Amino acid sequence: MADMIRVLVVDDETIVGQGIRAILEAAGVTVVATTTVVSHAVTLAASAEPSLIVSDVMFDERPAGLDLPDALRAAGLGHIPVLFLSSWDVPYYVRRARDAGAAGYLPKDASLPALVRAIESAAAGQTTFPIRGIAGEPPSERDLRFMELLAAGRTSEQMAGVMGLSPRTVEGIIMRLARHHGAVSRTQLVALAIRNGWIPLDAAVGPRRAE
Repeated sequence: MADMIRVLVVDDETIVGQGIRAILEAAGVTVVATTTVVSHAVTLAASAEPSLIVSDVMFDERPAGLDLPDALRAAGLGHIPVLFLSSWDVPYYVRRARDAGAAGYLPKDASLPALVRAIESAAAGQTTFPIRGIAGEPPSERDLRFMELLAAGRTSEQMAGVMGLSPRTVEGIIMRLARHHGAVSRTQLVALAIRNGWIPLDAAVGPRRAE
């Protein structure tokens, strides 16, 4: 079946996109085109008529790839499935992909057989979401406290004093929270927490002095 499938590859790094193309073609999958730009993917999809699109998530440090299913629908191309292949295997992005109607979400370290199976499933109208965490469990009370302190503008040293931890431990926790929820900065993590209703909008009140 794989040799009958036509794939469009979208990745913001040219060398990665070409690598995915070579791997898929070696497995007997036809790659009709590659691009590094999400908006160009819609144009290519209209002309190349792929069976599905295999796309990255992050473009210039933004999860712009997650907008691709909606962009295809807006262009009258909603029948083309989108399978995400990303190194960002974080629950928030997986949930967004699923909610956007994607055909699946695989980590970039997935095996070639797993990728081919996911492509075949997507072409057949099925979905593949093997990554953990798509149920959308809320953060723990402790994690919420860290988010509240971030929103209040506390420094790592101030947060360490409040939580009874070392500043280095606090930095590690913040990095873990950011990666787990798909944020690339403290500001984005706070915005995500507010948008999801985990902390109140007025929690972001600016920097405070240490107490």
